[in-house]
Amino acid sequence: MARLAPGELSVAVGPASRSTWRGVGDGSYRHSSVLAVGQPAFVIGSLVGSALGNAARRRQAAADARQRWVADGHGEVTVTDRRAYFGHPQSSLDLGWTGLDTADLVAPDAFQCSFRDMYNGSPQLIRLHSLWASLMFVLAAQAAFPAHPRLAGGSWLPPGFEARCAAFGRTCPQVR
Repeated sequence: MARLAPGELSVAVGPASRSTWRGVGDGSYRHSSVLAVGQPAFVIGSLVGSALGNAARRRQAAADARQRWVADGHGEVTVTDRRAYFGHPQSSLDLGWTGLDTADLVAPDAFQCSFRDMYNGSPQLIRLHSLWASLMFVLAAQAAFPAHPRLAGGSWLPPGFEARCAAFGRTCPQVR
């Protein structure tokens, strides 16, 4: 659970997982050189083997450098009126709503946002998978992106939400 600032209101706490859009490597690999002495067949075989090994390492390094969603682990998310805090021993994350560059609800359980790393300024794109994804999106959008089309159009609500509210005797504010 996150430490709260004075006046900050915690609205939800629950399990979550974090994914980051990145490569798992930097594209570098170890090039191996061979000096072979002996019979021509041995020399040719050694050079071919070395070339094949280098090609395989080069291909793997290129594949590792390609960006993709990489799972960073499971933890607990605390959602407040000001931020979301993802607690994890190796990859904790503190997302202040007003510090985000983008925010979106890419699936009913996936909140995606981008921001600049506070240490080196590099752009970061992350996803938090949680039952509280819709809540995180709405709080972030209201704080930093009030004209967001998904917020303004109500498409962040799941299909049939209004009918389910009515079935439980609750009134649902008009958001669509």
